[in-house]
Amino acid sequence: ANASDPEGRLDRVNFKLNGGYYSMDKTAPFAASFTPTQAGEYTLGARAFDADGGSKEVSIKVTVNENLPKDCAGIPGGTAKIDACGVCAGGTTGKQPSSPKTWYKDSDGDGVGVTGNTIQSCDKPVGYASVGGDLCPADGNKTAPGECGCGVAESTCVTEVPIVSFITPLNGYMGKEGDNITVVVDAADPDGTVEKVELYLNGYKIREERRAPYEWNHEGYSDPLLDNMAPGVYNLAAIATDNEGNTASQAIVIVIEKEVDNEPTGPIVGDNCAVKNGEASFELTNEYRDGVTGYSWWFSGAATTVSQSQNTPYKVTMTFDQYYKGGEVCVGVNLNKSPYYTSYCKPVGVCATQKSAAFIIDANIYPNPIASDVLTIEPSADAGQLLQVRIVDKVGQDVYHSSNISAGHVNISTIAPGVYTILIVTENGSISKVLTVL
Repeated sequence: ANASDPEGRLDRVNFKLNGGYYSMDKTAPFAASFTPTQAGEYTLGARAFDADGGSKEVSIKVTVNENLPKDCAGIPGGTAKIDACGVCAGGTTGKQPSSPKTWYKDSDGDGVGVTGNTIQSCDKPVGYASVGGDLCPADGNKTAPGECGCGVAESTCVTEVPIVSFITPLNGYMGKEGDNITVVVDAADPDGTVEKVELYLNGYKIREERRAPYEWNHEGYSDPLLDNMAPGVYNLAAIATDNEGNTASQAIVIVIEKEVDNEPTGPIVGDNCAVKNGEASFELTNEYRDGVTGYSWWFSGAATTVSQSQNTPYKVTMTFDQYYKGGEVCVGVNLNKSPYYTSYCKPVGVCATQKSAAFIIDANIYPNPIASDVLTIEPSADAGQLLQVRIVDKVGQDVYHSSNISAGHVNISTIAPGVYTILIVTENGSISKVLTVL
């Protein structure tokens, strides 16, 4: 479960099973493991608690089927199989099964094989040649066999994969707690038709659409997993399948932020959080201004510039420097009656989303594409300290997740070749990028 607290006072996450307490985790990443012993519907819940006793709970329902044989990808009842090149392909893998070329014995050396003597091989064996039974039997323009390798057909036989992309939301979308997210995907196939588009949220399939427009949680149709979104980082993945079984996918990352309550809660009202090189405004509420003859504003915790109006001295705007990490805004007031002087303070945290246009959060990752074991991540100066790295596949499943990053180096030796989304979390925000593993 993803869990965070704007004030950094997150205490724990309690996991629940069918409404009852199951386990607790006090350290991110928050996780629990459950092995069902029988088929049926289960309700899995997670409730986050902060140090002040506040809490928030979310839950999902999962259906456990009867024991089914697993395919080579480990999916019960799945359709993936080991192809002729020894690769697990088809099903949910996103890989097309490969077929070695059929070569025919060239007994007389004339360059044409005899159909009665065949062999399958990714490379052309000595003494064998192509004939009408190869990968392009109906290609009238073919004058010679194409280059053969596992999964590589002759160029005139290659079928094109579909094209899929998100229209809304886009990668890096920032939403608020309680938002309802509408997803719209565009999909097309250059040499055929799109049979279906499947949408996944953090690895859970929401549902599939079999005709355009490809939309989820739109007007007139509700998808509960996209309604009333809880704060957290989410992976959305769309997979398009064409009429020939070819697939293509795109994955994006969206962030839902906790709603900040700016309603008056004490003598000083105003922004509950601020950013480096940004501004925040505050005001002493009317009920505390009775008998005040003078105001003196200050901030503890960072160097600031205080802009106090002569006409409305009970209001102030503060500009924070590049080292801002939170603190307290305070005002001292002189009174015309006892106690003649008093002061009030309000805590101010660090906002998750940057408000200053001059504040740039980015990160450099290299090498990319990567064929080695170690990926280096260098956050920009404004991004601050590197806190967490997640790498997700095209259906939003984590293939790497760590909060212990040594000197910005990530060991990806266990990650299979492919295209992934990497989410980089720093103390001042998040960055998502595309990572290609060779």
